[in-house]
Order: sequence, then C-alpha cells, then structure tokens
Amino acid sequence: MKNSIYALGLHIISVVLCFILVIAITKISHDTKIDILNDYKWIIVLIVISIYPIIALPLKASKSLANNFFAGSLITIFGLAIWWVSLSQYNGNLLSIDYPNEEFWIVLYTYLLPIKLFLSILKIEMQPLISLLMCFLPSILIGICLSIKYRIIEIS
Repeated sequence: MKNSIYALGLHIISVVLCFILVIAITKISHDTKIDILNDYKWIIVLIVISIYPIIALPLKASKSLANNFFAGSLITIFGLAIWWVSLSQYNGNLLSIDYPNEEFWIVLYTYLLPIKLFLSILKIEMQPLISLLMCFLPSILIGICLSIKYRIIEIS
C-alpha cells in the first residue's frame, strides 16, 4: 500500500512537470517561431516515456510479480473513477470524441497528461475507449519497471 501512495504522489508530480513542459514548449515555439513538436518530437517522446521508469526508481521492488503490478493501483483506481464520472456526463459514442462535449474529459486528460502528451505527439486521437485502456497503462509500466528492478537487484 505504501508503494501505491508513493506512486500516486509521484504520478501527480509527473503530471505537474508535464504541464510545465507543455507550457515551455508552447512558449518557446511562440517566441522563436520554431515548431518544437515537429522538430524535436522524438526527444519529447523519450522524455515522456522515461517518466514511469523514473517513478519506479524510489519504489520498493518485490519478489512477487503481483505486488510490483499493484504498486500503481491507486493511479489506476483514480483514473477509472475519473473516467467513469466523465463517461456519465458524456452522451456520445465511445469510439469517437464529439468535440463540443470534450469538456467532460478535460479532468481525465489532465490526470493522464504524460500519456496524453505521448499520444498527441504521435498524432493518436484519445477516444473514450482508448482513455479507459490508458488508465491501466501507468500501473502496467510501473509494474514492469519494478519487476526489471527486482531482477537487476537479484542478479547483483
């Protein structure tokens, strides 16, 4: 349970850092007239991908695979709760976003900002069904990183 609370706190910090990154990219692009998202797309993707392995570093790795994957369970639970609230306000199709009704999804997109940023850079549209699957992604990534961390510690 301690790992879950730490992971949730670190996830919220990563959301704030991604928000600052988005503001910085927008500001630099506006001031210098350089399209940073297209010119430096892969550097930004690498930064965003490295967020969850960095989150997993201070967490305790366990011998049990289930414990490693449940380390991000609070992130998933809060994501699913926000998704459910957004879905209850949304009357559209689960496979497409009706852009006038997108305001219901802003809270979820903010909560999943590292993933949303990654998908936006790769030009993958975030739909309600995809956002449901993305709620599980932080927990899966943290679990994989903790399992790898345990194997590395076990070997050395």
